[in-house]
Amino acid sequence: MLPPTFYDVRKYVDADMYRAIGEDVESLKKNGTTDALHDLENFPSRIEEIWQRQYKKLIEAASREQGLPPTVIQRETERDPETWNIIEWQHRELSTRYYAFLNFELFGTKTFYLQDGLVQHLACTEMNVVAPLLELPFPACMFVLTSRESIDALYRMHWAAHPEQRGRKLIDYKAPISVFLVLTQKAPDQPYRQLNIITFHANREKCHLMVSRRLCLHDDWTLLEALTTDWANLDTQIEKRKHVDAEGQWETVEDSLFYSHGLLFFRIILNAVLYISSADAELEHRPSDQETAKQEIERIPSRVKRHELKQAARHASRLPYIVVGASIPAAEDIPTSAPEAKRSLSVRFTVRGHWRHQACGPGLKDHVLRFIKPYIKGPEMAYLINKPYLVKKSLFESLHQNSPSIGS
Repeated sequence: MLPPTFYDVRKYVDADMYRAIGEDVESLKKNGTTDALHDLENFPSRIEEIWQRQYKKLIEAASREQGLPPTVIQRETERDPETWNIIEWQHRELSTRYYAFLNFELFGTKTFYLQDGLVQHLACTEMNVVAPLLELPFPACMFVLTSRESIDALYRMHWAAHPEQRGRKLIDYKAPISVFLVLTQKAPDQPYRQLNIITFHANREKCHLMVSRRLCLHDDWTLLEALTTDWANLDTQIEKRKHVDAEGQWETVEDSLFYSHGLLFFRIILNAVLYISSADAELEHRPSDQETAKQEIERIPSRVKRHELKQAARHASRLPYIVVGASIPAAEDIPTSAPEAKRSLSVRFTVRGHWRHQACGPGLKDHVLRFIKPYIKGPEMAYLINKPYLVKKSLFESLHQNSPSIGS
């Protein structure tokens, strides 16, 4: 079953916001909007109306708690830099959430549930393609991840930026990660596409972590360059872009960068985007688990079994979804290739997964993207060199063994 996503949880908590989003979606559809929104600034959305209500509630709650008039509380709040920084952060968080949900609803709430085995493979796959090959099947959609590896990767990135927060709380491994992706097209003042990746790790009671990242998908860039977009120095980065050969392939990345804190989680996400648009993607469409459970309950004569199914349905999402990579095995089960006939190998090593932009069709004029999964190469009895999968495994083992001290 698909667990309740951040979208499911907030939809029934923020009723006012969802009504406003619904009105904005209808307005955009009437205007014939076909592309995802770049931002909320050039669209008369109802976000400020929602924010003013929320800000008023915050002031009124503080007024009741401190026994002071709301006008005094508001004046002191705006005068105190530390308090005002918190208010501004809440405003940005609400705006980011509104932007993600608005685009998600505008294009049909398309949801992809990434299975654990696939996530492990994608974490050890090179992004050896150019940025123009990155395409979403919809302008906006949501990825859901539940694997321990993806959650650890998200928090390693967070701790790298905020080391003082490490060890404060336990990581909630039962809560899913909801990743909203919004792909915007080129515009007169923006000669490149943008991919907005907005990530929430949350359960029914609390949002543990929110991370937002915006990537520049310049036509001349590789995905690695897009992943390391420097918006403060974008013009300089474009001028100093690295060379990409005629086939659109990219050089192998060193382990120190391949497994760096910030890149691991987003590499999983970008490789997942490539996977769902590749020629051999394994995609299984499923209806809402709650709707399926309701239909099954009507056919079950046993009261006990009906109650059990109702309880299970409560812990499922209301969204229809697409299961991605259900049959892909875990990393430790990757296949072994036979050694090449013309070359004698004395050791075994793991070959990273990668992407092949393969020619096909009449005259080989067309191209399809194919996922080459990681595999172990070399004689079966030979010594196994400690390459990517073992590196990746050790990357998380220390976290797993010391999980009581992990915090957010």
